[in-house]
Amino acid sequence: MNLGEKFVLRGFNGRPILGDFRAPQSGKNLPLVIFIHGFKGFKDWGHFNQMADYFTSKGFAFLKFNFSHNGGTIHEPIDFPDLEAFSENSFWKEIKDLEAVLDALQGQHEVLEGRKQLEAFVQQIDQQQVHLIGHSRGGGIAILTAARDIRIARTVSWAGVGDFTRYIPKGEQLKYWEDRGVVYVENKRTLQQMPMKYSFVKELIEHQKELDIPQAVASLQKPLLLIHGDADAVVNLSEAEDLKRINPSAQLAVIEGGDHVFGAKHPFPGNEFLGQTQKVMDLSIDFLKTPFPLK
Repeated sequence: MNLGEKFVLRGFNGRPILGDFRAPQSGKNLPLVIFIHGFKGFKDWGHFNQMADYFTSKGFAFLKFNFSHNGGTIHEPIDFPDLEAFSENSFWKEIKDLEAVLDALQGQHEVLEGRKQLEAFVQQIDQQQVHLIGHSRGGGIAILTAARDIRIARTVSWAGVGDFTRYIPKGEQLKYWEDRGVVYVENKRTLQQMPMKYSFVKELIEHQKELDIPQAVASLQKPLLLIHGDADAVVNLSEAEDLKRINPSAQLAVIEGGDHVFGAKHPFPGNEFLGQTQKVMDLSIDFLKTPFPLK
């Protein structure tokens, strides 16, 4: 497994964005995949490093990163040692972090560590073939960014959220959150009680137009692939189906028996991908390599 070259950018409110990248040796004009993790996720979760190597073996440059407020740190990027940062995260901050990554690839954002290596990596990339793959909440972030940023060519959403407003409580639950200022969500793997401040809701309201996934999909003029499992208990398949109805040109691939992580888990138990995971990756690679428009 190749852990890739690391870099650090200045992220939202000055918090660092830690990322890594890899590419085939001596590659030129390579298509680039930028991978976006989801809620309570991180760039090195489960099989993500092996996945990055797999994409590289198929001729892609690959970059993944931790959001500045995902709860990790530069020195402890796995799991969530910085719950204060996690408590202040929001959809809007993640949009701006992804924009910072895109800007850095064009030499337009401050690189705190790994600048020379990142510059050399950029020389291998075809800037006309910059693609996004996002998982879960990251799928929604990918779609929103693709709709607003001309630098993105194609987008793939894995078990992606189709409407952020569905995950905001209503009535007494929302009032409780507002009155207390913070609520806690349990991480079932680490058993941490992870705080989320009410500012999360405020930023969603403040930027509701920019964070409207159905509207972004309706206006999207770029190729979009939605991959979703029919046994996803976290984000229901209906969310992908709704987006497909909004934009019939979007491609929808349903993984039979697929759960929210397509059978994967953390830590990754070996080097062999499960069948669901392999299928998701291969569908994505075929989509990114297929000439468009698709029939």
